[in-house]
Amino acid sequence: MWLSYLKIAFRNFNRQRVNALINIIGLALGIAVFFLIIQYVTFEYSYDSFNKNADNLFRVRNDRIYSDRHDESAGCPPAVAPALKKEFPEVVEAARVRGTDIIFVNLDDKSSDNIEKVFFAENSFLKMFSYPLLKGSRETALEEPYTVVISNSLSQKYFGGMNPVNQLITLINEDGEHVYNITGVFQDVPENSHIKFNMLISYSTLIAQNSDAEYYWGWNAFNTYIQLAPGTNPEALQAKFPAMIEKYKNYENSYKRQYLLQPVKDIHLHSDLRFEPEVNGNEDTVRFLTLIAVIVLLLAWINYINLSTSQSLIRAKEVGIRKVLGSNRFQLIKQFMMESFLLNFIAVILAIMIDAVALPYFNRLTGKPLALSLLLEHWTLIITMLAAGTVLSGIYPAFIMSSFKSLDMFKTKFGRMSRFDLRKGLVVFQFAAAIIFIASTIMVYRQLSYMQNEKLGADIDRIVLLKAPLAGDTYKEASYFKEALLSLPGVEGVSASASVPLACSAYQSLPEEILTRTHATIMKL
Repeated sequence: MWLSYLKIAFRNFNRQRVNALINIIGLALGIAVFFLIIQYVTFEYSYDSFNKNADNLFRVRNDRIYSDRHDESAGCPPAVAPALKKEFPEVVEAARVRGTDIIFVNLDDKSSDNIEKVFFAENSFLKMFSYPLLKGSRETALEEPYTVVISNSLSQKYFGGMNPVNQLITLINEDGEHVYNITGVFQDVPENSHIKFNMLISYSTLIAQNSDAEYYWGWNAFNTYIQLAPGTNPEALQAKFPAMIEKYKNYENSYKRQYLLQPVKDIHLHSDLRFEPEVNGNEDTVRFLTLIAVIVLLLAWINYINLSTSQSLIRAKEVGIRKVLGSNRFQLIKQFMMESFLLNFIAVILAIMIDAVALPYFNRLTGKPLALSLLLEHWTLIITMLAAGTVLSGIYPAFIMSSFKSLDMFKTKFGRMSRFDLRKGLVVFQFAAAIIFIASTIMVYRQLSYMQNEKLGADIDRIVLLKAPLAGDTYKEASYFKEALLSLPGVEGVSASASVPLACSAYQSLPEEILTRTHATIMKL
């Protein structure tokens, strides 16, 4: 019986090629857009889920409440982590992390290279998080001062096929030039991690360079992570923090301090604080994109329904003859549902192909490393969507066309065809949604065009940012460095700043002549 339905469906497709092609292309494009957006949404919700202890990992948020403002920060004093571990048995592990600027010095040719995303980190950080260590011991890699672990990418860049473990490297940071021992190599940090790094320096190194990094309560620049014992209620633990704050009270009376726990898995979409290690996402945006994906998919299905019901007059005699020959309404419904399933199945396959072609361009737009495998891993979503599409897009045309009376089918005119109230509503919804999408697209385009073309008040094509750590007296060295840069041909002016909005390394855009002389200037300093 089902084979018969299948043959009839293909015969109908062959007889109405144009209508079938329009249906398939419309469905495929709608499903492809749905797949692309859902891949992005799935990736956004997957942040930090790769950690095996993800449900028990928390970051400590540091709030300072003044009379006129509320300062919310992801940075805590360095004394917080050891105090939490000492005071509360629920805290199994605690780790402090702080970013730094590093210059790698290649001793072979005396050149230097700026390394981004470098952090001082305690060895417990490697134990708490599931960043795979390819070489070295997770238990001891960051125990000793002046030891580092590097990413596999840095290992390949600087050491090629050699094993870098126990190799000595020279690094320059704000404390000066030191020799470090490489004790491990970790797999490159996944893109769906809220904190990304290329190198970790042992926290004991920072303590050796600055004793305040050990138990000081006034340096609010350290990301503090804790791992709770299984079964611990984070809200109950957080309620005990005020007592700890009073016990270790060592801050100004001009504000009230408050520590809060942030689940690590929630940081990417629910946190926007000072001292965030990365730019985070926004759950409202993700939910809005999910809504758009669903609406686009519904529009594709509604388009199928409207095209199918518009063919009712053409297929009316077919339905009448089948009823005269003995087909009952349930058999006709099964026939139309089979056609809906085949169209949706072909459209899904075509949508996956479109998705594979469009992904590189979509990744360039979103800045995310999405892959087709991310979609195929969620095969249950594809099957669910196929089943839902078959039912939602096929059930209405099936019931409408199977409900026609046999005698009416052979009349030249029959009034029932004009009373598709649901179809009229679907057409109105389809046009309304299309108008909203078009208006929104025009609005976004105009905003982006304004951002790209409006005068900034500065000639950014002639301004570059040179980011380099300085040793010793920062202000004194900055003054020397400024004078050295001003002596270079082509440099009209120099200004120094602790931070720059949308900062990026200028090493990539400096002219070759200035780049070479700048490296020489840095080495002299």
